[in-house]
Amino acid sequence: MRVSLFQNRDVVDNGNGTSTLETKILVQNITYAIMNVLESNQLEPFCSGFLVAPDLVATAGHCVNPNNVTNILFVFGF
Repeated sequence: MRVSLFQNRDVVDNGNGTSTLETKILVQNITYAIMNVLESNQLEPFCSGFLVAPDLVATAGHCVNPNNVTNILFVFGF
């Protein structure tokens, strides 16, 4: 199962047991910006991974480290 990694500041607690990802446009170049505006305004994950066990996610080494692990949310089904 695929998992998307987001910074916890990008997620809003709705106060009812659900959360919402903030929306914003990620601009890398003008072509990407135009395509993103036309397709959606969804926030992009900064990394991805996959579930390898019920409590274990595999991802690239640069995505998670001891300094940022408490600020990362692992979102399934994104």
